[in-house]
Amino acid sequence: METARLVIDTDIVIDFLRKRNQILRNAMRRFPVGITPITIYEILSVPTFSEKQAELFGQLLTKTVILSLEAREASEAAQVYRHLASQGQLISLPDILIAGICVAYDLPLLTRNRAHFERIPDLGLFPLDTL
Repeated sequence: METARLVIDTDIVIDFLRKRNQILRNAMRRFPVGITPITIYEILSVPTFSEKQAELFGQLLTKTVILSLEAREASEAAQVYRHLASQGQLISLPDILIAGICVAYDLPLLTRNRAHFERIPDLGLFPLDTL
């Protein structure tokens, strides 16, 4: 599989599983897409995850690059945390970890939750309106 060109956030995957829009499908037609282990955890921990959604998610994982969370990515996430804490603008730990992974890989994040993520220096956000 090719190297990812962008990372999908959990909200984009949820929309895909609930068939709310075509953003993820459109992104995957144009680019190799990455997903973080944090998003995998967030999706699989949803208590109302149906069998059909589980099957669809499994298929999605075979078509994405699963990015790692190792020392380099954890270090970037720690820097994101320190920056946001110093500004009094902390976001959730899963979002901090996702941002750290994106920064470590130097990949933009595709998310609808721009308000949280745009506070993070060095994190690129993929424009939704291009999909």
